[in-house]
Amino acid sequence: MAEALLSTAQSAAAARESMQVAMFGGSEDRGLAMLVPPGKAWNLTATMAHEKEAFGFYFSGHPVESFAHVLTAHGAKTYAQVAAADPPSGGGRIPATLAGLIEDTKWRTPQNGKSDKYLLLVMSDAGGQYPASCFDESAQTAVLAAAAAGEVVLVQGELMWRPGEETPRVTVRGVKPLAALAGRLRCRLTVDLAGTSALDGLVAQVGGRRGGRGEIVVSIGIGSGNARLLIGNDFAIDTEVAANVGRLRGVVGTRLAAID
Repeated sequence: MAEALLSTAQSAAAARESMQVAMFGGSEDRGLAMLVPPGKAWNLTATMAHEKEAFGFYFSGHPVESFAHVLTAHGAKTYAQVAAADPPSGGGRIPATLAGLIEDTKWRTPQNGKSDKYLLLVMSDAGGQYPASCFDESAQTAVLAAAAAGEVVLVQGELMWRPGEETPRVTVRGVKPLAALAGRLRCRLTVDLAGTSALDGLVAQVGGRRGGRGEIVVSIGIGSGNARLLIGNDFAIDTEVAANVGRLRGVVGTRLAAID
C-alpha cells in the first residue's frame, strides 16, 4: 500500500511538471486516483488497533480511555497516580485498583528457585507502560487469556515499595475485562441538542441499541432555557455509541457516566 501511494504521488508530480494535467483537463489525476482503494470506516477500537500496529503508539487515545465511566465506577487509578503516592510508613503492601492493556507476558523463575514460576507483565494505560508481576495461578490464567484476546482489563492488585525504590511494584491478584464490566454497568448518556430538529437523527442512531442497562437523556435548548427528555433506560451504551452520537448534526455535546 505504501509503495502504491508513493508511486501515485511521484506520477502525479511528474504529470504536473510536464503540463499533462493542463493538456488533458485533469484526466491523469482521475486515473491515478483509482490506484488508491476505496476507504473503509473504522470504529474507535479498530482505529486504535491500526494506529498501534502502524506506528507503535496511539493517536486517538489509549484503549483504556474508552471505559472511563467504568474506571470511575470502580475507583481505578492510573499507574502514574499510584506511583506518585507516598508509600505506607514502615513499608509493606497496600491494595490498589488499576487498569490497563497487557502488552507482553513472560514466564520467570524466582531467584531462590524454590517457588513456582511467575508472570512478568508489561502493561500500559493512558500514561504509558508499567511493569507488573502475577504469582497466583488462578490470576495467571485470566491474565494470559486477556493478553491473547487483546482485552483491556481492570486490575485488582497490590503495591509494594522496596527500600531505595521510588516507585511501587505492582502485583496482580486478579483481572476482569473492562468490556464485560461495561455490559453490566448502569450508565447514563446525556446528549445536549441545539434544537428539536436533531431528535430524529439521534433516535435513528440509537434505535438498534436496545437490550442494555443504559439510559439516554436529552437536553434541548428551547428559548432561553433547556428541556430534559428521557429517551429510554434499556440501551446498550458504550463510548463508541457516545462518540457516534457526538458527531451527529445538531448535537452540541455528550456526557457518559455510571449511575447508581
